[in-house]
Amino acid sequence: MHGIPISIKDQIHQKGKFSSVGFAHLMQEVQTEDSPIVESYLKAGAIPLVRGNVAMGAMSIHTKNLVFGESLNPYNTSRSCGGSSGGDAGLVAARCAPLGLGIDIGGSVRIPAAFTGVYGFKPSQGRVSSRGVSASRKNIYSENSDLHSLCGPIGISVDDCVLGFKV
Repeated sequence: MHGIPISIKDQIHQKGKFSSVGFAHLMQEVQTEDSPIVESYLKAGAIPLVRGNVAMGAMSIHTKNLVFGESLNPYNTSRSCGGSSGGDAGLVAARCAPLGLGIDIGGSVRIPAAFTGVYGFKPSQGRVSSRGVSASRKNIYSENSDLHSLCGPIGISVDDCVLGFKV
């Protein structure tokens, strides 16, 4: 992994960056520490190159928000790159980064991977820490939810995803 540039979804906490989840009001909150997943990749020698766009609130199968705009399919810009990790899948498909880190609950890594012709992997719950992942908003159900955001790799090949998951 040493020296491999990666794309990190806006929703994943990275020290010195904000995690807007597509909301302008969250751009004021700069993160003070890296999430465990980012720490793992940095220890392995990965180079965070770019932050991928996210669907507003991370709750759509199309990546568009009022902060950064719309992410389009790099093969056909009249089509979507999927969502909510569509920004990262589009970056990987366009060869801007060989590996992306997305977040998946109900298809947010897998749908963009399918839309852009790359590979995405959603790990089983509990295999990867979800600490340091911004939710769209807190509510009375946040602490008791059985739906956890899971960080998964997006790559050009299955081997890329395996390498990304091993980190």
